[in-house]
Amino acid sequence: YLGLIVCLIFLTFSIFNTENYLDMKRSYYGIPFITIISSLSLILLIKMISLKISKFYKISQILIKIGKSSLVIMYLHQPIQILIQTKVTTNLTIRFLFSLLISYLIYLLLSQYIITRALFLGSNKDFKFLKNKYL
Repeated sequence: YLGLIVCLIFLTFSIFNTENYLDMKRSYYGIPFITIISSLSLILLIKMISLKISKFYKISQILIKIGKSSLVIMYLHQPIQILIQTKVTTNLTIRFLFSLLISYLIYLLLSQYIITRALFLGSNKDFKFLKNKYL
């Protein structure tokens, strides 16, 4: 509980203090010691939430499937959500949900075939199979 209290204190501090952030791209490292401690405490908070979620089987199975497809989702979500923003809606929640769903469906499609698993998902087993079969 002590860790949770510390996390909540630093989370509250981060919300109300706009200087408490880290931007390595622009070489801004926040408030010395405070920013790194608040970052670590937020990581601890995420870990604690994750452990609680993992006890719920249905939710954890959904998150495991999304985690397995995370590389495809990270690669595709941005162009998809931009397309949705320009053609369908500017609503952030709808854009998020649809870009996640469409990216996940593309992952499922790519995972159905040996050649797409080898070329787009980095499946070493499938690549070796194709190499042995065709080369």
